[in-house]
Amino acid sequence: MIKLVYSEEIEIRHHEFLIQNLIPKLTKAKSITFPWKKKSVNVLIEHLKYGGTNLEFKTAFKRQQLSFYSYIESNLERISKGKPSELLKIQEEMSSLFPLIMNILSSREQDATFSDHVYQLFGYEAFKTDTLFNLLKAAAKRRSGRGSRTRFGLKNRHYFRELLCEAFPSRVQEICDALNDDKLPTSKMFEKAFYTIPDIHMTLSNVGKSRIFEYGWSDYALIMEGGVIVCPYCNRQFVTPFLSSDGRIRADFDHFLSKSAYPHFSMSLYNLVPSCKQCNQGLKGGENLSPVGLHPFEHDMHSYFRFTAMPGTVTSTASIDIEVDDPAISNIEELIDTFKLRPLYGYHNGHAHEIVKKRQMYPDDLLHRLLPESPFSDVEELKSFIVGYVVDESRINEEPLSKLRRDIAIQVGFLPKKIKLDASLMNKLKQVIK
Repeated sequence: MIKLVYSEEIEIRHHEFLIQNLIPKLTKAKSITFPWKKKSVNVLIEHLKYGGTNLEFKTAFKRQQLSFYSYIESNLERISKGKPSELLKIQEEMSSLFPLIMNILSSREQDATFSDHVYQLFGYEAFKTDTLFNLLKAAAKRRSGRGSRTRFGLKNRHYFRELLCEAFPSRVQEICDALNDDKLPTSKMFEKAFYTIPDIHMTLSNVGKSRIFEYGWSDYALIMEGGVIVCPYCNRQFVTPFLSSDGRIRADFDHFLSKSAYPHFSMSLYNLVPSCKQCNQGLKGGENLSPVGLHPFEHDMHSYFRFTAMPGTVTSTASIDIEVDDPAISNIEELIDTFKLRPLYGYHNGHAHEIVKKRQMYPDDLLHRLLPESPFSDVEELKSFIVGYVVDESRINEEPLSKLRRDIAIQVGFLPKKIKLDASLMNKLKQVIK
């Protein structure tokens, strides 16, 4: 829930990927008359209340279509690398310059022909990674300096083994035995042997050593390079990637501005929010959130609300509630509701029980007596170890439920904060948590 940050290198690589893949498609699309069906045009004319004939509609569309493509070319860097607030400016500009085009795109429910076309131009569905073997093979050829079109000969196989051994330094002998050139006279046999080596995989811990994503750009390259560990929406689920020969896992990409309503932003870097499947597929889906307000790439979303432990109203236990500082200043309530944070965090009241009990067990005077006998430099480090909360606010994104545990630790007085400790509430919590 801390603001997500991508490096300048990621921005550059993403932009270059779009240049290579989008510009040729735009050039081709400019030279071809869009294949409208008569029924589609009639549906849009009626829906948009267009005051002209079928031919006039097509003529106006053609004129704006070419200008629309030229605008995308001229503003591709803004579209590919622009933060959410910049994308909204682009949307306003497009609506002013190409009103018919933008009205057609927003009329997807009536006819999705052109919307699908724009989506295909940007190529989100093709933003996929290759197999692990082919990624290693390409990286080996780059390391050999012979180019990607060269035969996968002995020298390239040497670098292939070298890459694997760097990623798995404790398994050098196993890898070299399995991929022995004397036993594998053909590249096909070499590839087949690779698949027999158990548990060859790439994660955040070893992918940098293999350098398989150093040049190519894809969904897994972005996830690996981005290094997002926990879902920024819910802070409940790990989204760490895993890529192997027989299985792969990565974070979903949530299109904050949905790809159906904004197909021209379907490959915008800062419109691709790494998130867990529960938040993306199970809860948000294709829903259009308010484009104005908090965004994971522009705000520390955690600072706009806090979790609190409250005495349960139904059973003798504590419950988790959410307090919002000022609902009027942003879309925070919309996000809390969309991702169902209130009911879902109801499953985690055990964390509140634990922290309240530890507050009783470890008053400040006891912690100060324990400190000299501990390996910690100060009381805050000791408390963090005992209670299991994150002292450093900037590390909330590193472990699931870090915000919950930190907020409850603040509430019960473990962490100094500019809030007054509610003694009455603490007494009530102590009564229900036994």
